Amino acid sequence: EPMIESVNTSLYHDSPDGRFMTLMYAVLDRPARQITLVSAGHDPIIVYDPDTDEFFEIEGHDLPLGVEPSWEFTETVHKDLPPRALLLFGTDGIWECRQPNEGEMYGKEPLYELIRKNHDRPAEHIVKQIIDDLNAFKGGKDEPQLDDITVVVARLVPEDNTSA
Repeated sequence: EPMIESVNTSLYHDSPDGRFMTLMYAVLDRPARQITLVSAGHDPIIVYDPDTDEFFEIEGHDLPLGVEPSWEFTETVHKDLPPRALLLFGTDGIWECRQPNEGEMYGKEPLYELIRKNHDRPAEHIVKQIIDDLNAFKGGKDEPQLDDITVVVARLVPEDNTSA
């Protein structure tokens, strides 16, 4: 947390009033099936358990960087991740993606369905499917993108499976 607090203080003093940045710092410990994170106002991690077909979110509770210069960030540890969990780290530009002319938002349900259908595919494939689906939703890749879209997919694999 001291590193994030240092970045926060610097960003607060170097940024124009009202400007801030979200950040997620996470360490995934596969053998222990746990994730340790510091979330500076970032969206939650979406976790899918393919064995139970259930989703849940892991979130931090800190302010974005640059809002309060003396904020003390906290580390959150989430234990007992499902043995074959798929984790999606993403920005709100995914679920808040809009159809042209401020139309309907994409939302999380289509994202959940996409993860459900592709959970056993390589992470690269899942990311590509998400980007393709968002482009189709907003009317094509040439339509303007109103918010950043960042997505990372990670998964736990059984310890005896070193090929994944």
